Amino acid sequence: MFVLIMAFTPAIVSIFTQDTALLAQTPPAIRMAFLATPTLCIQLIGAAYYQAIGKAVPALLLTLTKQGFFLIPLLLILPPIFGINGIWFSFPIADLMAALIVSPILAYGNKKAGCPKINQRTTYSSENSRSYGQMSR
Repeated sequence: MFVLIMAFTPAIVSIFTQDTALLAQTPPAIRMAFLATPTLCIQLIGAAYYQAIGKAVPALLLTLTKQGFFLIPLLLILPPIFGINGIWFSFPIADLMAALIVSPILAYGNKKAGCPKINQRTTYSSENSRSYGQMSR
């Protein structure tokens, strides 16, 4: 979806308006605002993980990282300095900052829960392998 939005921004905008001024200004703004969209999954997974294990406070705090802790302050700070581009760049900066905060918290939660690391192979005893082999036949 991200690639489609970035590649076909003018076509997407033209669905909603034929105003030439908007057609000229909107595609760069959309591209700026959506730059860090792929990092959103980290924040969403982190919040959902803590909610699923019954940790309401960490789930709430991780949910608020993007909009509450980063986006609103950035929207107040960046536009006076960078003008309209400050508004558009506030979105990807907030996304990246949220991902940078949520990633280590999520990694710590996984480590504390005893989850294996990514790319870590789990070894099974030969007894488990034999019983699994019999079940799959």
